[in-house]
Amino acid sequence: MATQNVFVYGSLMSRDVLTILLRRVPKMEDAKLRGYHRFRVRDRVYPAIYKHDDAFVQGKVLLEITDEERRILDEFEDSEYESHPITATVDSTGQEVPASVYVFKNRDPLHGEWDYSEFERDHLPKFMTMCQVFADGQSRRVPF
Repeated sequence: MATQNVFVYGSLMSRDVLTILLRRVPKMEDAKLRGYHRFRVRDRVYPAIYKHDDAFVQGKVLLEITDEERRILDEFEDSEYESHPITATVDSTGQEVPASVYVFKNRDPLHGEWDYSEFERDHLPKFMTMCQVFADGQSRRVPF
């Protein structure tokens, strides 16, 4: 079975969110993505990234994501994002790994800095409820 890596930088860094969506926590490594900046999205609790030459984004690389898990992530990220091939650098080893990342299509609603600890503290429980509703809809369409 073919697998792939996905660099995540927002709500998908949460083990709880991954458990709801994928029904497991994939192996993951802390990593950096150079050439992008993470922003708040106006009126949303999750972030987006956009190209920015002099910046980097701290996140995680999800390793060995299956095709079915990737399909779930693609649907979860919806049409506001598009997948781009990238190379991420694993913090612990310096190893560069190929991955994909979800990039926001529209720069207009992006502003300021997004903070994971603030998301976890102020928004994670409600966000997990939304994820569960999404996952329940997925389970009716595709057996896990």
